[in-house]
Amino acid sequence: MAGSLPDWTTDEVMLALDLYLRERDQGVKLSKGSPSVALLSEELRSLPIHPNEVRSNPTFRNVDGVALKIHNLQSVDPTHPGEGMGHGSRVDREVWEDWADRPDELAAAVAEIRRLGSIPVIAETTGEDEEATAIEGRILYRNHRRLERNPTLAKKKRKRVMAQTGRLACEVCDFESGEVYGVPGVIDVHHLVPLHVQGEGEVSLSDLALLCPTCHRTVHKHRPFLTPDELRQRRSRP
Repeated sequence: MAGSLPDWTTDEVMLALDLYLRERDQGVKLSKGSPSVALLSEELRSLPIHPNEVRSNPTFRNVDGVALKIHNLQSVDPTHPGEGMGHGSRVDREVWEDWADRPDELAAAVAEIRRLGSIPVIAETTGEDEEATAIEGRILYRNHRRLERNPTLAKKKRKRVMAQTGRLACEVCDFESGEVYGVPGVIDVHHLVPLHVQGEGEVSLSDLALLCPTCHRTVHKHRPFLTPDELRQRRSRP
């Protein structure tokens, strides 16, 4: 394969950070000769985050590249002597800020990335909102959207809310498309529970919320996801 390698995604940096934090806390200094670095390289090459033709490139996420990423994470670690916050990519810094103080949650999220990455259908799923994947990584985000688009659950949720309230309004801003534009039912179904928290299990209607497209995109832009109550409180601030 010609051309440069793709930038590291949030998923990949999360896996690297999980390894770095675990080994750092055990006093282990990682290098390209470390067995755990070789294992992570092998894993990243197998995960369906990038197309097959990218992952078949022998230089893609090889041990040198993984070791360099570990070094980048070390450089954004404020506890590491002499390095400070001067290096690393934007994604490296964002993942550090989002997860470094939550190692147990990070481990759970990484475990869910690994589980979902082993399911072939997830590998072929794409979403139109790829820019939102910084929240938890591409694999978790895609499965989150798959749950939100489950036609059976979405239909049941809309039907229940209509029976209870007589309208399909956004739970944050109270927008109702039929009242404003004369076109009812323009409403999204949002899955409330982060996948690294829920894991594998049945989704109930109480795990879903109705949001207008604008509020839905806003919720997805935050790391971690805001709840409808949290977004509503932000709207009410002077």
